[in-house]
Amino acid sequence: MLTVVVAGLAACAAGILLARWGLVAVPRRLFAGYPNGELAVGAFEPGVIALAAVLTVLAAGSAAALARLSGWAVSAAGVLLTLAGLQFANAGVPDQGIVSTALVAAGLGVMCGGLLVAAGQQQLAGRLATAGGFAAGLGVASPVLLLLAPRNYDPEALGPDVYLPGIALALVVAAAVTATTRPVPATAPTARVWGPAVATAVAAAVLYGGDAALAATVDALRLSRDGLASERRIDFVQDLARYGMLAVAVAVGLVLTGYAYRRGRADLARWTLLCLALAAPLHMGLVRGLYLPSAPYVMLLAAAGAAALGVAAAAYADRWLPADALGVCLAGVGIAVSTAAYRMGPSWGYASAVLVATGTGFALAAGLARVLRTTQGTPVDVAGSAVLGLATVLLAGQALGPLIVEAASSTGYGSDLPLTLPGLAGASAVALLLLFGVSRAVDRIRRDIQDEARRAVS
Repeated sequence: MLTVVVAGLAACAAGILLARWGLVAVPRRLFAGYPNGELAVGAFEPGVIALAAVLTVLAAGSAAALARLSGWAVSAAGVLLTLAGLQFANAGVPDQGIVSTALVAAGLGVMCGGLLVAAGQQQLAGRLATAGGFAAGLGVASPVLLLLAPRNYDPEALGPDVYLPGIALALVVAAAVTATTRPVPATAPTARVWGPAVATAVAAAVLYGGDAALAATVDALRLSRDGLASERRIDFVQDLARYGMLAVAVAVGLVLTGYAYRRGRADLARWTLLCLALAAPLHMGLVRGLYLPSAPYVMLLAAAGAAALGVAAAAYADRWLPADALGVCLAGVGIAVSTAAYRMGPSWGYASAVLVATGTGFALAAGLARVLRTTQGTPVDVAGSAVLGLATVLLAGQALGPLIVEAASSTGYGSDLPLTLPGLAGASAVALLLLFGVSRAVDRIRRDIQDEARRAVS
């Protein structure tokens, strides 16, 4: 029981770290073709995090020395690397931004990869606690930061000096779990460990290649030949940028979902598709949460409670309740409400934040718990399946970055409601329902075949 509790706390602390240093600041860094946009060093941070995570899983399945370690020890090493990168940012060294960003991104990836390997090394209760804790940590990051921040804070200026207690908590808890968890004995490495790394590398190439093409297209179309831009041209280019970013994100999701289907059929494809649908709500909830200082306790309870309900839904109602589709619908409604918040008043913005936090926490916890609960094979196989969703959230969320900022700040919409983010959520919910039906049909056929085999034997 102690191991299960400590695993949940460690996963929660890791989720807080990933949310604060890997997700909150990411959406504004990529699309240089957007009006007033700039390509920053941090634009490559999500790709580095995703690749570092899958390479950590790959190393755990290929290197005998790492395979014998507890995944929590690897995760703790990632936390130390992240801490070193955050401290390096204030060291006054030339080119410190590049080095610090690289260290932080690599550390977060190692932390997440080790966490997923540790989840595969645990029994069912430990896996469920890890899933719930990680989803809760992603959801409570902003409320916890608000509770730690001083009065009259600036959300853009909250540095590591404010968040060092969270980093210390993650390291202490992960070290405690390393001391109390006995890893499952390592098995012979399999070829399945290479698949997630290759799929993630292809998805990252699609992200950055598609973004470069979109940026060049928008720059070429923004101004007419005489150097002037009409209102109609501005609207056209703005819509092209929005839906182009959506197309890049969908392409990234399709790459990872296609591999997930080959690896685990409809059950695993539901996981990556869910993460594609949650990429925007998850980033948006974190950004918007920093601007809601009035009731951080309510947000904290909503996110933690939704994660607990999601784990319970995966454990006890997975056969008849499509929890992932339900959570995506709730988060999509929250995004739609956010688009009208700037016209309707502050209460609408608060309602949007609660809806997004609840839907995201519920769906993410249910999806991750279902993957960790049903995936067969070695601990590395389990981690390899789960890490595909993490890569989808990071890469697809980066593609949707400027749209997420618009939705979080309720600006840039004019009199029309763009169907980009709400439309993606709605389409994903429908696809998740279809995959849910396919999974249930396959399970029924499998049970019928097993029953017939038992009758024939008897």
